[in-house]
Formats: sequence, structure tokens, C-alpha cells
Amino acid sequence: MNCSKIRGADDAADLYVHTKSGGEWKLSIGEFSKIGGVSTKTLRYYDEIIGLIRPDEINPENGYRYYSIGQLKTLFFIHRLKAYSFSLDEIKTWLACEGDEAEEKLYNTLIQKKIDIQNFIYPRMLSSSDYAAGYGMHFQKLYEVIASEQLTIAGTPMTIYHSPEYNPAGNDTEFAIPILEPVKGTRDFSGGLCAKSLLQGDYTELTAVYANLRQWVEYEGYALVSSPYEVYVTDPYQSVYPNTYITEVYFPIAKKLS
Repeated sequence: MNCSKIRGADDAADLYVHTKSGGEWKLSIGEFSKIGGVSTKTLRYYDEIIGLIRPDEINPENGYRYYSIGQLKTLFFIHRLKAYSFSLDEIKTWLACEGDEAEEKLYNTLIQKKIDIQNFIYPRMLSSSDYAAGYGMHFQKLYEVIASEQLTIAGTPMTIYHSPEYNPAGNDTEFAIPILEPVKGTRDFSGGLCAKSLLQGDYTELTAVYANLRQWVEYEGYALVSSPYEVYVTDPYQSVYPNTYITEVYFPIAKKLS
């Protein structure tokens, strides 16, 4: 199929580097950064400055850092506590706690934090519609081109993520809408073997979807061979309920050579 897009984007280099140690596949710091939604600079800060989360393995020959897939759960836990306005020192303390008593104390603290945050920023909270609006601006430009050139839409909007790691200043994201006509400003989007996951719910849940899909790919002996992409089955502007949004996430894959 052909995809109308805002700008061209070169195929990103494959930076999904893995090492197998003790039978467990590792994630490079770049891949761990991308899946976890945090910059590599922040990960190094967490490791070297405050000891919040350290690489599972550091190659002594080249200094490359590798994280285990299981450490994604710790990173997401850190994200969640930060969202409730815990300081990094507080988070470090909670990560060191164990046992039922610690869990109960954390639960009570979270409840109070949640109440405080809701009372303070509830009117300013970022909604799913706000999140979608950022992408909607780009898709709107595509729809305007499609309408002015009288092109035929052949599918729902999609985004392709070319960035090798998460970058808060802006990821290399390609916005596309499938059309039938091979006109200027389009390119063929080739098919192939993909691992697919479907999310029904808020876009803010996509990070966990990516982590689970990445874990499945590793455990089943596959490797990511191209940029992941999302297909938005549900138009957020036609539904006011985030729990009804349907998003398909695709990982182009190939079987690893034994």
C-alpha cells in the first residue's frame, strides 16, 4: 500500500543490540531507553549519580551497558512513583524496601499522594484527547493534502517510529495514511512478518504494550528487523471515551539464526 506522509525519513540503523549471558537476553541501553520512555542520559544519571537502577551487565571490554528484560518492571515502577510526585531519593528508598509491611506503607503513601495531586492539578491534567491532539495536528495536514488532491484513503492512520532511543526533545516519527494512488509524496509500505499486539484503552498504556511485546519477541527467539509502528483503528476524534480506543502495535521481526 502507499502512504502519504509529511516528510521523508531514512531507515534507522538497527541498534537493537543484544548479548546473551546465563541464558537470558539483554537489552542495549538504547533499546531499554526506547521501550522504557526515558533518555539514555537519564539512565546513566540513575546509575552513576544516585544508584536508582543499574545495568544488569557492563561489558568490560567496551563499557557497553545492558539491562535485563525484567528490569523494565522496575523502570515502570519508577515512572509511576515519579507521576505521584515522589522524589528520586524517596523512590530509591522504596525500591530497597521489601515485605508486606513496606507494601502497605507504600500503598497508604500513594493514596495520600494521589489525593494531594488531584486536589492541586486535576483541572490541568493532560487527557487522552490532548495526547491525541499532538498527533492529530500532523494527521490533519495529511488529510488536507488527500482532500485537495482527491486521493482515495485505503486504511486508518499510522505512525512509524524510527528513533533508536527515546528522545524527550522529539522522536523521529513518521505519520502516514494509506492511500490507493502512487502520487508524489508517497512511498510503498512493504508487508512482512510482524509480532502484533492490540490495545483497547488509553494511549498512556502503550508503553506497557511495547514492553510486553518486546519480551514476547525475545522469548520466542525473534529479532526486530525494522521500525515498530502503530495503526489507529479507532479515530480519537470520533470517540470521547479513551477506554474505547483501539490501537494495533506491530514489530517487524525475523527468526534469529541459531
